[in-house]
Amino acid sequence: MLRFTFLFLLSVPSVQVSFAQSEQSMIKETHEALSHIYDSLNGDEWDDNSGWDVEIVPATMSSFNNWYGITVYGEEDDSLRIDLSDNNLKGEPSSFNLPDNHIGTLTSLTHLDMSDNKIEQWGQFRLNNPNLKVLNLSDNSFGLGFFSNRLESFLDDKVLLNLEVLDLSDNGIIDRIPVKWGDMKNLRVLDLSNNEISSSIPVEIGNLTNLRELNLSKNTIGRVGFGSDKIPAEIGNLSNLEILNLSDNLFTGSIPAEIGNLSNLEILNLSDNLFTGNIPRDFVNLSNLEILDVGGTSNELTGSIPPELGSTNLRILNLEWNKLTGNIPPQLGNLSNLEVLNLGGTSNRLTGSIPPELGGTNLRILNLEWNDLEGNIPPELGNLSNLDTLNLFRNEFTGSIPRSFLNLQLMEFRWALNDGLCAPPDEEFQGWLDGFTSVGPTCISTVSVEESNSGLPMHFALHGSLPIMMNRDSEYEVSGTLFLEK
Repeated sequence: MLRFTFLFLLSVPSVQVSFAQSEQSMIKETHEALSHIYDSLNGDEWDDNSGWDVEIVPATMSSFNNWYGITVYGEEDDSLRIDLSDNNLKGEPSSFNLPDNHIGTLTSLTHLDMSDNKIEQWGQFRLNNPNLKVLNLSDNSFGLGFFSNRLESFLDDKVLLNLEVLDLSDNGIIDRIPVKWGDMKNLRVLDLSNNEISSSIPVEIGNLTNLRELNLSKNTIGRVGFGSDKIPAEIGNLSNLEILNLSDNLFTGSIPAEIGNLSNLEILNLSDNLFTGNIPRDFVNLSNLEILDVGGTSNELTGSIPPELGSTNLRILNLEWNKLTGNIPPQLGNLSNLEVLNLGGTSNRLTGSIPPELGGTNLRILNLEWNDLEGNIPPELGNLSNLDTLNLFRNEFTGSIPRSFLNLQLMEFRWALNDGLCAPPDEEFQGWLDGFTSVGPTCISTVSVEESNSGLPMHFALHGSLPIMMNRDSEYEVSGTLFLEK
């Protein structure tokens, strides 16, 4: 027993020495990489470079915590985060180029955020960091350095296996989405928005089953001659997806019904594309959906609004500028959290009346302009206490604007060009209308006429309302045939 204890004690110093050597090696590696970042990206001009005394090698890894934007963490101080976002970094990072690739070989690096800077021309930039989980290089200017399959090579295969967040948005990148990115099985966020990506979405994207957010908006995906202009059906395999934004591209054809398989989806933005066909009724399965936007001036969806949308959790529904027909489904009144309903635009041609059930929602914005809706305005809209924008412009509504509108605190109210729709003439309602720029007709419920030779009395009751386009501060002479009673 004594011999075993003695041998064990003899081995402890060697372990400590080994650990110390390992830490010193990590300190040297980290210091060299950070020093190259500082020198190549004009560290002297950063908004905050406090603690960055690159001439002195720190004694411990934890000492790097005194450098702005650097966090060392983990049980043995063996993990490194670099966050230099929005810090006036600029230039061409030679430290990222091969073969002098200091930052790209930092084994301790788990998070790298250099977003919102002025970094240009990444050249032979390549990351080999096996423990890297978060990479955010968004909102820089290195697009000219990413073309001709550069996205294919700048991430080593071992990086693909562990990466959870990849954000390269707002860079003007001219390239295609690599097929091998389908191997990023742990990826939760992929944001390539606001670039110049023209190629089609590879079907392998359906392998990213842990993906929570996919944002490919503001590209030119679907451009003629650069692959398919359709959304691949495999996107329906992303069962954990919560945000899907493919807006402002050149997608054509029908919206894939497979999107209805994404039961965890909360935000779906397909606006400003070239979609045709109907809104899929499979969206009934999207019980968690809060935002649906298929508007924009270039989509041309046809058919009716699926009543199944009333089974979702929508807060925002934007269907403007399509070619939709039919009635507004009363089932939309089931959406108690609905804040924005936009069915306007000159190309939609919805008919029927406004469902009174909409009065049970939480609408802030209701846009129904440029349709063929008719009938009376339901007084239930006066229950929308949070409504601040109501646009009924250019429809075929008739009757009087409900007096319940006096309950509304509207910032904007447009109701002109509705033949037969008029406003109550009393002083209270006319005062409520003051301040709105869209002027419509005023209802007249009583008129005065001079006594005729037939001996009729001078005042008569007028059945119904007489809409007359008039200035509320002026007087007009009414002529024509009136149906009067004694």
